[in-house]
Amino acid sequence: MADDKGHQALASILALLAEVREGAYNGRLEALPADDSLAPVHEGINAMLEVLVRERRRNAVYRDELEEARTTIELQRAAIREISSPIIEVGRGVLCLPLVGIMSTERSEGVLDALLAAVSERGARCVVVDVTGLSGMDIDTVRWLLRLAGAVQLLGARCALTGIGSELARTIVHADFEVRGLTTLSSVREALDRFARASG
Repeated sequence: MADDKGHQALASILALLAEVREGAYNGRLEALPADDSLAPVHEGINAMLEVLVRERRRNAVYRDELEEARTTIELQRAAIREISSPIIEVGRGVLCLPLVGIMSTERSEGVLDALLAAVSERGARCVVVDVTGLSGMDIDTVRWLLRLAGAVQLLGARCALTGIGSELARTIVHADFEVRGLTTLSSVREALDRFARASG
């Protein structure tokens, strides 16, 4: 009789542990009288399950908070990208893109996509890309600028780069980039004046 009771108790424990392995933590072993030899085992397993349930709930809260923080950060990044690379319509059919800071790979691709979309959606005829505020000029940045200008021209719009300083000019010369057909002007004002005369 005692053996049957022991077997039943062991079967209950094993069944509960099998549920736990499947991710179910709501089951509990029945409370046994204090003088029962299995009472401490049941009590310990039940206590362990309570701890697991609390940790699971806490982890769920942490996951929700982390996801919320991740969403907030992504929204902030998108806002910063938009602020740091605004596409401004400065005249009828004329867009101006002032670039400031360092052009990371992620940012440069986002700017390129946004500019090409703006050119298409607004039917832009001319685009002025001002690089006065760009820093950390390297060959990759120059290559990207030339690619951007070429992509704009493929959409049928004219593109002018303004604000090219000595550092960027040296980088272009030393890298031996092909710049034929690229319009470069000293300032945004000069570019706008030239585009206005060309369309007048």
